[in-house]
Amino acid sequence: MKGRILVGGGTGFIGQEAVGVFEQLGYEVMIIGRKKKTSTMDGRFELLKLLKDVDPPKSQNLKTWIDIEEDGLPSGTVAVVNTAGQNVLDPLRRWSPGFRQNVYNSRVNTNHLLAKAIIKSKFKPKAFVHMSGVGFTHQVLVFRMRAVKVASMTSWQDL
Repeated sequence: MKGRILVGGGTGFIGQEAVGVFEQLGYEVMIIGRKKKTSTMDGRFELLKLLKDVDPPKSQNLKTWIDIEEDGLPSGTVAVVNTAGQNVLDPLRRWSPGFRQNVYNSRVNTNHLLAKAIIKSKFKPKAFVHMSGVGFTHQVLVFRMRAVKVASMTSWQDL
């Protein structure tokens, strides 16, 4: 195993793809979500399987945001990736001041919490990445990771 990657929002649209890629690359993945229970997601994954070939994340390492706030980063964390965030194009939600605040909180507050956990950590991860969007492919991830130089790292292969 190459190390542990912490993925905020790892059960979401973008996050579940990132989790799969990192697991294929040989990393242990720990998912941060609002709830530890995966049973509430089973119905959603069944629906997604009808639309496309989607499996629930293989990783059973689940933490909540409260766990990270109270306990900090798990030992052995080499990277933190935050994909958490309210879907801004949710067709069932009207754009209102309350919804706007939810979008802001889900993106800014999660990054702030992770940044505080990194600062408090004795051993700092080599990378802290935030991503959000409507599409994700393995090829795009590999290209962007190799194109962006973080400290002395030139790709995720260096972790």
